[in-house]
Amino acid sequence: MRFVSEYRDVRRCRRIASMIRGEAVAPRYKIMEVCGTHTAAIRKFGIREMLPPIITLISGPGCPVCVTSEGYLKNALGLARQKNILLATYHDMLRVPAGGTSLETERSRGALVQGVQSAWEAVELARVRRDKEVVFLAVGFETTAPGTAIAVEMARKDRIRNFSAYVSHKTIPPALAALSKDRDLGIQGFLLPGHVSAIIGLRGYRAVWKDIRLSRTQPCVGDGAGRAGFRPTGGTPKNQGPRALAREAPPAVISGFEPLDILVSVHRLVRAINRKKPILENEYSRVVHPSGNLQAQKVLRRVFERGDGIWRGLGLIRESALVLRKPYRDFDAAVRFGLKKEGLSAEKRKGCRCADVVKGKIDPPACPLFRKVCKPEDPKGPCMVSREGTCRSFYEYS
Repeated sequence: MRFVSEYRDVRRCRRIASMIRGEAVAPRYKIMEVCGTHTAAIRKFGIREMLPPIITLISGPGCPVCVTSEGYLKNALGLARQKNILLATYHDMLRVPAGGTSLETERSRGALVQGVQSAWEAVELARVRRDKEVVFLAVGFETTAPGTAIAVEMARKDRIRNFSAYVSHKTIPPALAALSKDRDLGIQGFLLPGHVSAIIGLRGYRAVWKDIRLSRTQPCVGDGAGRAGFRPTGGTPKNQGPRALAREAPPAVISGFEPLDILVSVHRLVRAINRKKPILENEYSRVVHPSGNLQAQKVLRRVFERGDGIWRGLGLIRESALVLRKPYRDFDAAVRFGLKKEGLSAEKRKGCRCADVVKGKIDPPACPLFRKVCKPEDPKGPCMVSREGTCRSFYEYS
């Protein structure tokens, strides 16, 4: 298939949905879609309603705005209040509430806050506004991190000294490991994000799947063109058979964002759960290469190193953040302005349950604020701000 219309063909979608209903024989199937764009597509196209009730699709931490910590947001607000700073940020960040205010509110009070489409645009802003310190809020996953890396390299090469980045880039695979090990969630399968996977490829998930001992069971299936999985390593731990290990390692499929993409991916996961087979497959092969984007990976390695990251709802996850390497520390806004560490403390908004939504513990309607006082025009939490936010998707496509 070559055209979007083919991936939205009603007859094909119904046929795959029928196959899923016929093969869903386990007591339950709990599958998490990690990407916020998947959540929006699932709501928009009514995919939940096409599946049998025993298949539960839950939303995960796939919205970068939603998982950004309170500490980071409060530091950003502090920067915005300084007269010599011009804050450049993606537009979604403008309306995220923190400490009873937001960047949009601070801008209305006179703060220099400007929405941009890319990190490169923030660098160009620094070229023009030499009278101000331009700070770029670098938020996002592996998809946007290469853009930040290129911008920092450009600023260093061109000696743009009034540019810096306040980095809060996070990486998806370590978060998957944390979610997989949470027995209360009981996730049985993952729909992996297409955009992130376009950067890291299938290979980007190997270390994580090894960490949850997937590599000690059967080799995984690759991207359909041939087996590109993991080799068995080290045998089976004591007192645990292969089936026990398979339950610890949920099967995962990289999925595209059209209805047929998602249904085909769910079908693969249902089959894998039935067979207790810890697969790692790439349904989105028209975009995602098994090795990912090698050029993007190179620039990430040049500019960033791994560090510990704080995620809203998930807490501290080791080695899940990207931190500027020493040669680029002069462009680190946290260092330049002596910002406080984010910390694990979270602001308690009365009734807001964004942290539970991000983790997949509840659907938005379970939050007492949803639709009553929390709406896109007046969000009480970050999950209602971005179009990738779960609450926003539920609100718009109910």
